[in-house]
Amino acid sequence: MRQVGKKLRENLLKSWFWRGFSVVLLATSLAGQSDRSPESTPRNAKPGGSQGSPIFFVYQPIDFRLDSDETPERHAPETMAGGVALFDYNNDGKPDIFFTNGADIDTLRKDSPKYYNRLFQNDGKGHFVDVTDKAGLRGTGFDTGVAIGDYDNDGFEDIFVAGVYRNTLYHNNGDGTFTDVTAKAGLSKPDPEFGPLWAVGGVWVDVNNDGLLDFHQLSQVGRQARALVWHGRSPRLLPSQDVSTDTEPVIHQ
Repeated sequence: MRQVGKKLRENLLKSWFWRGFSVVLLATSLAGQSDRSPESTPRNAKPGGSQGSPIFFVYQPIDFRLDSDETPERHAPETMAGGVALFDYNNDGKPDIFFTNGADIDTLRKDSPKYYNRLFQNDGKGHFVDVTDKAGLRGTGFDTGVAIGDYDNDGFEDIFVAGVYRNTLYHNNGDGTFTDVTAKAGLSKPDPEFGPLWAVGGVWVDVNNDGLLDFHQLSQVGRQARALVWHGRSPRLLPSQDVSTDTEPVIHQ
């Protein structure tokens, strides 16, 4: 059991490291937007540049802006950066980008397009096309995190979106669209002690080596973190007992 707990913690740390790295990388890119425009990028840039390096970078803006509906009250969710995931949603060999976004802080609903989550398809030519509507991934609530994994082993990556009082599991249909299967997978039930939780992140990992991805969800409860493990039994995820940060997980065989 201690090995399983150690594996969970290692994978969760890796997930948060790469999420943090992606946010820093994205923020660095956006920071340069204010002092240069696409026109300022040399169109005749060549690999190697003046230093002879085989790697070079060209600025390409993506039409996405995070909106967490910041207010003078500075509610906790307003301070959270949105989640970002790089994955090949259509199996064409090119990584695509998915962003989660906020919502109206009073209603926790996406009542305006400025709050929509966004999926951008890589066209293979250095550009990303917004395919959110076609994919059915606008979202509904205040979303703060994302985890990617093929939970049903059909060869297509699925999306878990963590949010304030509502999480969403999207099944990849393999045709460029996604279906909300949160209730079907057993992930829509509130916590029996605290009610709806604010999930801040998660990670997919096969904790018991049965060939099915399990899900480790981290939620904010006051000033404490509450962790849950959901075990893969396609098409459902079965909840285990609560896993706190100082106890070992209980695995249902």
